Parts: sequence; C-alpha cells; structure tokens
Amino acid sequence: MESPEGQRRAIDEYLRSQSGPDFAVEHVEKVNSESILGRDYDVWDAHTNEGRWWVITPPTNLYSQEQIKSMDIALSFHIGLMTRMEARNPVIFREAEDRTWVLEVLRRIETASDNLDRAKEVEDVQAVGMRLRECLLSLVSKMREISLSLPPESTLPSQNGNFKEWAAVFSNAIAPGRSLAHLRKLLKSQSDSTWELLGWLTHARNASHLDGRLALVAANSLVELFLFALARAEREALERCPACSSYQVEKQMAEPGEGWLLVCSTCGWSRQTDPPGPSPARASPEPREEEIDPDDCIPLQDFGIFLTPGQARAALQAAAAQITEDEQPAWSNTFAVQFPEDGSMHDIHRLVHNSFNPDDPSVGAELVYECGEPNCVSPNMLACAS
Repeated sequence: MESPEGQRRAIDEYLRSQSGPDFAVEHVEKVNSESILGRDYDVWDAHTNEGRWWVITPPTNLYSQEQIKSMDIALSFHIGLMTRMEARNPVIFREAEDRTWVLEVLRRIETASDNLDRAKEVEDVQAVGMRLRECLLSLVSKMREISLSLPPESTLPSQNGNFKEWAAVFSNAIAPGRSLAHLRKLLKSQSDSTWELLGWLTHARNASHLDGRLALVAANSLVELFLFALARAEREALERCPACSSYQVEKQMAEPGEGWLLVCSTCGWSRQTDPPGPSPARASPEPREEEIDPDDCIPLQDFGIFLTPGQARAALQAAAAQITEDEQPAWSNTFAVQFPEDGSMHDIHRLVHNSFNPDDPSVGAELVYECGEPNCVSPNMLACAS
C-alpha cells in the first residue's frame, strides 16, 4: 500500500512526540486503510528502537504490537476506544467552544424522549408535544444569540415565540441564493409541518404512544436538519484541486523546515500552504480526588493470547486422539481429558495455552479456572480434583 510522504512524516513526528530523547524511528509504512461508517481509518506499522507499534488515525493513537499482535484487533480496539471517548463529550460541533449551545437543544429532546418512554396516559403523550415545542423554541432562541448574517431584506418577527416566522428568517440566512433554493424550501416546509404536528399532538385527546413517537422523530429530524445546514453555511468552502477538480486535497507536512503542502491525493498536485490552525482551547476537567489502590491495576495481557480457530481446533483434535471415550470421567467438565499413558487428568484450556505460551503464562489465560494447580479440572474452579 502506498505511504504518502507527507502522511509518513506526520506519523513519524507523532511517534517522536510520544517518546523520549533516545527514541529512534527505523521504518514507518501504511499497511491498511478502511472506511467505517463514513470515517476513513489508516493503520501504520512503525518499527522503532523500542519495539513495533500500530499507529492508527483518526484520531491518532499508538498500540504496542507486543500486546496487540493482530492488526484487525488493534483497529477494532481503536474504534471502540475512540467511540467511547467521544460519547463522553456528545457535542455535535466539536470545532469551537461557541457551538456548545447545541447541548441545551439536545437535552430538551432527550428529556422529551425519556418522558415518552414513561408515558402511560394520553395526557403524558400531550405533555411530550409541549416539550418538543419548547425544544424548537430553544433552537431559534439559540440561533438568535449566535448572530447569523441575515439578508438585508429580512423582517424580524415581533414575538420570540413565533417559531414559524423565525424559522423562515433563519432558513433565508442559512441557505441564501438561487443555488440553495431547494435547501431553503426544505427548511421552511419541514419547520411549518413539524410545528403544526406538535401543536396537534399537544391538544389531541386521542393521541397514542405512536403519535408521540412520530412527533419525536419529526422534531429530532428538524433539529438535525438545521444543525447540519448551519454547519454547511459556517464552514469554509471545500478546497478543490485546480488540476483535476478533486476534493481529495489535504494538508501534509513537507520536509523539515519547509512548512506545509496542500496535496491532491488523486493526481499528485501540490503547493505551499499555511499550517493547520491550532485546536480550540478546552477547559480541563477537574481532577478527581479519589484514592487509587495500586493493586487495582489491571495490566493489558489478554490481547497477547491470540489463537486462531485452526490452532485451537488442532489442539483439541490432538488431545481427543489420545483418549478413549470410556476412559473420560462422567463427573468432569467437557474440557477435562485423561491421558492413558500415565492416567493423568489435564485441562485442555491449559494445554492449549501452554503450548503457545510456554515461557510466561499470562494471568487469566486459562479463561475458566482460577486454581493454580496445573492438573485441576474441578467444575467449581476452586478445589483440586484428587
């Protein structure tokens, strides 16, 4: 797989930033690139004087190949870890602190959803309609605070609670011009129909739980529509390659001391450009003042125990070939085997693990038994069979 020079230098720089002065990078190579749920992930194989590492981006993080031998497991672990980290900060717009106003709107939708889950009577469903109307009013209220650039001919509504008129004003501001007429029409029509649906739900005496669910979906869809349309209006125009008109243009680090390049990965065109802007400052979370017992540390060892299905199957077949069915004790579990040569009993889990990890068995490698005796086959995992 091709390893673009600019990307390779960025990975090299990242590795050095995570290490000490005696650290040396010997070789860096891109070995895999996958698109998962709309996000492209690159996996790099890095050889250093301190071992080999998987470097996966985005966001960039490294994993020891001594602990995670499989590239697929490393990528799966990276995606899961980063997803959990992002879930702790569920702000849709992470690029700037002034967009955290979205949180209040999302909180109101979540509250309405929770109330709908607990709804038992028609009055409970009607209350959900009222909460969703408050959510849409919060949306236009927050959009007034961010000072959008309005068209000169805009006429502002006299009442803050006139959602349909405010939605029309912001639709004109977010999607101006002839080229965005379809988006502008969608914003206005969906705003009108959603507001009317919520008004009906608030007063409907025969509203069912499904009616409330439909209203929740409509309101959530409208909020997302405005947020994405706003993001489109506020972002800078996408850079396109002047040679082939491709959107696959990105900033890459040039040779040391030569700044940054804007490079097209489709045709190879490039030119000098400014370095990426600094990431917005974020308030660091307050440190948690709690005692951490050193004995609670759980070392990452289980990733080192990696047997292919073929290896495990071969070990099971080899063990089964050494015993006969009538010599297998009926009281033992299915993983206990008896060897006719000396009549000894052994746990097949231990045999498989020790055959591939003869030097340093990892804690918990047996998967089932906690007893330290190598011949233990007791089903209760505590006592040794005599």
